[in-house]
Amino acid sequence: MKDYSLRKFQSVLSSGQTIVHDVYSKGTGPVVMIIQELPGIGPETLRLADKFEAKGFTVVLPHLFGPLVKTDLAGNMIRVLCMRKEPQTRLLHFLMFLAG
Repeated sequence: MKDYSLRKFQSVLSSGQTIVHDVYSKGTGPVVMIIQELPGIGPETLRLADKFEAKGFTVVLPHLFGPLVKTDLAGNMIRVLCMRKEPQTRLLHFLMFLAG
């Protein structure tokens, strides 16, 4: 992940809880946002990001849950349950963050 720039995304949920996520990006050109799937941002996701970046895109990878650059299948079931809480609110706040 050393080739990626890092920004922090922070939002307050309706419950009052504050969430913070790392957002990685690299490249220049039109933006492509890759939303990770379980188990996290793994090698396959990074290879896809590299392909987009090589084609002239800016790739944005929000790190929402799970391990970074490796896989952790054991923790995925817990993450799925946690993600069910207010997903629409988190997505809306994140899109507002990207819009600047």
